[in-house]
Order: sequence, then C-alpha cells, then structure tokens
Amino acid sequence: MPRDERALVGEVKGLGPAEVGRFRSELVERLEMVTVVPMERLVWSMAELQERHRSAGRHLSSAMVEVLAAAEVLSATIAVAEVDVGPHLRAAAEADGVPFRVIVR
Repeated sequence: MPRDERALVGEVKGLGPAEVGRFRSELVERLEMVTVVPMERLVWSMAELQERHRSAGRHLSSAMVEVLAAAEVLSATIAVAEVDVGPHLRAAAEADGVPFRVIVR
C-alpha cells in the first residue's frame, strides 16, 4: 500500500464509531462531486502534453499528465496536498494556464 494510503488508513482506524460514520458520509458527499473523465477523451491530449512539457524541461509522470489533461478537459483547478507539491506539475499547469491550488492541512 502506498505511503499516502497508509496514512489515511491509519487516521481512519483511529476514529471512533461516530467519527467513522461522519467520515463515510462526508466521503460519499464529496464523491458525488467527482467527475471521472474516460481515458479515451484524455489519451491523445496526454501524449501531446507529455511531449510538449518534456521538451520544455518539465518531466511529468503519467499521473501528472493525466491530471493536467483532465483539468484542461473539465476547465478545472488542480488541487494538490502541500506535502505532494512538485515543481514540474505546478510549472506545467502555469504554462498551460490551468489553475493550481495547494491544499494546506
């Protein structure tokens, strides 16, 4: 299990029954706000973004390129936890005019 998932699981395990219920309710409410973009809509854009940003010295992982492509398709903001902010995704978002927000705990 990746480190971030272990951290979340650890935090949830420490909750009491009432808090777990509230956590589940809030999670379900937030999932309704999530839009999943089919990969078929993203794949060509992802390839183009990967090549363009790599040429500009911004090396992005597949996940980063997927996030950038999805944000462009949805006209959405990329939100990243403070501990996960990397310079390349932020720079790529700024270069493409995609809003980028850092979530501070």
